[in-house]
Amino acid sequence: MSKNKTLEQAVKQIIPKDLDDIVRLRRDEFTLRLASAQEITALPPMVSMLDSQIQVNATINEWRIICLDLHAAGKKFILTGYNQSTNTTWGTSEVKSADIDRNLILTENSMYKLGSKGEGEPTPDLLLHICNLFHQWGFGKTFGVPEIFY
Repeated sequence: MSKNKTLEQAVKQIIPKDLDDIVRLRRDEFTLRLASAQEITALPPMVSMLDSQIQVNATINEWRIICLDLHAAGKKFILTGYNQSTNTTWGTSEVKSADIDRNLILTENSMYKLGSKGEGEPTPDLLLHICNLFHQWGFGKTFGVPEIFY
């Protein structure tokens, strides 16, 4: 087998194929998947979450809401997609409220406008971005998330 083939196989093993493939250790404690429509609509209403008027931070295209199911601590949700103004991959802090009818998401730190909705599993660059976020947030290593730096 050539060096190039060996390298290509090693890279394919590192890059996650889907959300489920991001978590590689302690899978009995943590799972990752797309949030269901029922989970999104069950989030608290936006009106009850706003203490003051908040400006929209960015519009997120090809968006998906991801469910981080920490079995002992419960479910948390993040928004991922592409920041429309910078056309870069994007991931948010925990989603606190969703108003899908008005295309708004309130997170722990910001408000986002929802642009075009993504379908199915996130694209490979978004999967890599999620890996990077989990390491930035300090729990990537614990759950065997591939180390992605950029």
